[in-house]
Amino acid sequence: MHSLRRPLRAALIALTLFIPFASAAMREARASQYKGIGVLTPTPQITPAPQSTPTPAVTRPAASPTPKPTAKPARKPTAKPQAKTARPKSTPKPARKTAKPSVPDTPGPTARITPKPTAKPAANPTPMPSFQGTVKFDLSRTRVRQIVPAANGFYVLNDDGALWRYGTAKGSASSKWTRVAGNVLEVASSGSSLLAIRKDDTLWAWGKNDRGQLGDGSATDRTEPVFVMRNARHISIGGSHTLAIDTNGTAYAWGANDHGQLGINSTKARTKPTRIMAEVSSVSAGDAFSAILAKNGVLWTCGRLVGKVANGTADIDQHVPIASMKKVRAVSAGSEHILALLDDATLWAWGKNDCGQLGDGTREDRGEPVEVLQNVVFISARGDHSFAILKDGTLLEWGRIRYALNGSTPSNDSMEPLQVADNVKMAALSGGDSMVLNEDGSLWVWGSAMGKPKRVG
Repeated sequence: MHSLRRPLRAALIALTLFIPFASAAMREARASQYKGIGVLTPTPQITPAPQSTPTPAVTRPAASPTPKPTAKPARKPTAKPQAKTARPKSTPKPARKTAKPSVPDTPGPTARITPKPTAKPAANPTPMPSFQGTVKFDLSRTRVRQIVPAANGFYVLNDDGALWRYGTAKGSASSKWTRVAGNVLEVASSGSSLLAIRKDDTLWAWGKNDRGQLGDGSATDRTEPVFVMRNARHISIGGSHTLAIDTNGTAYAWGANDHGQLGINSTKARTKPTRIMAEVSSVSAGDAFSAILAKNGVLWTCGRLVGKVANGTADIDQHVPIASMKKVRAVSAGSEHILALLDDATLWAWGKNDCGQLGDGTREDRGEPVEVLQNVVFISARGDHSFAILKDGTLLEWGRIRYALNGSTPSNDSMEPLQVADNVKMAALSGGDSMVLNEDGSLWVWGSAMGKPKRVG
């Protein structure tokens, strides 16, 4: 038994030593079988370092790298529109620029324009109430700014904005003062229609409106003020048509237009403000014609008037404004005649002259301006009557006059200027009546309805 164990142990030891060598030999044999193919041990073909063929350095199109989105033009700060290119305050929308024309022969578009309400017309402005209550007329604390005619009397506007009426009322034979409105800047009256510009530049109107002369879009008479337009600066009313200038110097017209007095190249009436021309400083309306004074001193006229308005031919209607005179400082229209005050203080007149209202010493109608006076500072025409105040305060009147302030009562019309008062500052005519403001602040009236001269304020 012992003899058997020894050979077995030796065999086991030999086997143990042999197995590792056998495994190695088998591996060697397998490896030689695939030699050269490089699958198991692929002799790592070291892809040569990018020195030789530098894999075309991915020649990324030099300088054309996916057009770098122009680095989003660093959004050129569009030079902060310098306060929206701060439109120079002076360039007020060339729309209505009409480049100060030496007043064109056809004064621009006559398109119907309801004056822009500069911002939405938050409904209509606060209504302009008629004055209620009794207040005594007192000039001791304020001064008279304007005097205009009223039916059977006058309207007097004071510096404090109070509008008063002096005259007779229905059922009363005596004249008295009545307060009409407050906060008023300017007023115009035909006797039966009244227009007032408030201190906020809104225009209001009331009274007779049969031809649309109030400008509210209707032909309905109004007993209370109705709103007409914004930005109003100056107004004048004639027989049945109205003229106005806005704060930009643009002139508007509305009302009757039978003879082309609105200057819109037609004879169709208008019941709302319609633009006629720009660069205007003053307007004055007659019975059936209009006088429009441009800022450059050229006087334009349209409608029916003997002479210039009709190009020298009597009773021919002129439907668009035509130039009548230059170097004019002020203008005033009567029923059918015009007074023009020039820069050199001379007074010229033309038109109808049946009552001597031109003051040239005749009763002949004039188709061309004739010189009447010198050294004049104030003019006023109404109906067939004319007024002028000289530099020394002398008041002159001519045409159809009833009473003179000096107490005389001419039995005939005066065809030449007649001196009626001294130290006069302002004057107005209403039918056959006159009202004047003296240098000392006192108010006087006289005439067919007022009677002999008397002080009323």
